[in-house]
Amino acid sequence: MPSVRMRMDTAPANQVQHSGWTAQLCDLPCSAGRYGINCQEVCPCHNEASCNHITGECTCGPGFMGLLCEDSCENMTFGLNCSEKCECELNFTEMCDPRTGSCICRPGFHGVKCERRSGRALLGEKCSKQRKCEDVSICHPEKEICVCMSGWTGSDCDRPCPPGSHGLGCERSCSDGFHATGTCHHVTGQYTCEPGYTGWSCNETCPKGLYGDQCNQSCTCKNDGICHHITGNCTCLSGWRGEMCEEPCPEGTFGLDCQQNCTCLNGDRCNATDGRCKCLPGWMGTHCEASCPMGYFGDGCSQECRCPGQNFRCDPKIGCVCRAGYAGKDCETTSSFVGMEKQGKQVLFGIVGTLLLTLLFSGIIMRIRQSPCNLKHEVRRLQIPDSPSPSECQKIELKTEEADRTNPFSIDLKADTKDAENSSELIAVSDRLDAGVHDEDIRAGMSSVKTTSTSAPIPLDHFFRAVPILSK
Repeated sequence: MPSVRMRMDTAPANQVQHSGWTAQLCDLPCSAGRYGINCQEVCPCHNEASCNHITGECTCGPGFMGLLCEDSCENMTFGLNCSEKCECELNFTEMCDPRTGSCICRPGFHGVKCERRSGRALLGEKCSKQRKCEDVSICHPEKEICVCMSGWTGSDCDRPCPPGSHGLGCERSCSDGFHATGTCHHVTGQYTCEPGYTGWSCNETCPKGLYGDQCNQSCTCKNDGICHHITGNCTCLSGWRGEMCEEPCPEGTFGLDCQQNCTCLNGDRCNATDGRCKCLPGWMGTHCEASCPMGYFGDGCSQECRCPGQNFRCDPKIGCVCRAGYAGKDCETTSSFVGMEKQGKQVLFGIVGTLLLTLLFSGIIMRIRQSPCNLKHEVRRLQIPDSPSPSECQKIELKTEEADRTNPFSIDLKADTKDAENSSELIAVSDRLDAGVHDEDIRAGMSSVKTTSTSAPIPLDHFFRAVPILSK
């Protein structure tokens, strides 16, 4: 088809040179057994091992090892990388299959581990008559005796190896069991490990993600929490908390168990793991304490303001904005209302304050005007004979009004009293009234007050002191 020819003609020439790949677009790996440029190289691996389609490196299958996978497993090992140990009886085993670990027994022996031999015991001193040798012992045909299998001892092979030994003839000593519940198994030599431990000698902790008895329980820790190999309890990494490490640190805290407090300023948050501050746009510094330098803005103050005119200013958070008094897309419009709201509030506060002060002074002046007459009316109520007449109060009010016209904030009050001393006497009586003194005592105190036609100024503070009486 024409379209296919076009793709072949226009494909880059170097596509066919990619090592380990093939096809028109070099999108398929080399087939099995091939590698290299144009897949021209033949894999050198043995025993059906696979090779990397690019480098030709061999990957050995179970039971083989070596650079080219040319060697079988040795020393009774098997499996991938020959990492598993065969469990065959050495004296009765021909070999261990390097791939599966199966025991290949010598002639006359059988069993999973080549631990048995069929037949009956012959008559002899050490073997029971007609005893079957298939359970725990092997009949020796020449010596007419019972040969015990691995892990057993005694004339009838009815006793396990003593503690600390195992194997054929109980000749092998148990290795040190670091975290074992007792001695090793009398047949295999393997220990029964304490919860949380594994391995032949119980010297290894459970693999990651497992814990408990025989390491058969799965951990439930989240967010890479570390599971205790014995109890399964989770130890959380920095920045997490909770029974399963499922909760992140609350805002403002960080570290192990979220015990440390963040030190970030200006509303910025810290990293829950190490406490480092992540500054909001417009701020910088270890604790986000500094605003962006002039001319820069944004995250980390990394962006430079490039404002198009003088009517702009650089906002440290968002960049170029209009200066005060300007508006519009290009800040070309002068707004007469910019700042009017703020100025209006200031004017309003000034007017309200002036009105309040005016009302306060007016109330004080009116109270002072009424004070002499109210005071004398109170004295008259107590039947003091020398009380001022209404005409005298009117004189005081007229003089006060005249003074107000001259200067509304000056007070020149005069009463028809003898002198300032008699005024003090009136104030003293007022004080005693305020203290709850009986009428008789008040009359006695007023006996010294004498009025004449002489007018004298009354001190202003005397009237202020008399105000509590008038309010009752």
